[in-house]
Amino acid sequence: MAEDNYRCEFYKVCYDESCISKVQTSFVSLKVNEGWFKNELIFEGIDLSGNTLFGENILHWGAYVVENFGDEGIPGVFSKYSYQHKFDKTSLVLTSYKNYREPQELGVYKNFTFRKEQYLCEKIN
Repeated sequence: MAEDNYRCEFYKVCYDESCISKVQTSFVSLKVNEGWFKNELIFEGIDLSGNTLFGENILHWGAYVVENFGDEGIPGVFSKYSYQHKFDKTSLVLTSYKNYREPQELGVYKNFTFRKEQYLCEKIN
């Protein structure tokens, strides 16, 4: 099993098509174990392995729509209304995003329905 630990720094937030790169400094942690028998993803100290699709270069996790679980409990489609996360192991960019059911208001960003946060990650082990 190969364990990789990442420290990711928040660098950009977008509300629909409007983006801001002057954001408050904050960090998240990500641990990825990929092996022959088991894949594991720990995000901010929480094991999210069961809600993660492990691809060759992309990891995608979030909440699933309950109706889309197969007969064997295999995850199907992600819920578009819950936060989803994608980590690109090549570019080391972590993207967190969410669609909202109702328009949201935040300061000068009125009536946005999509929020995206991006983090630049570095491998720390």
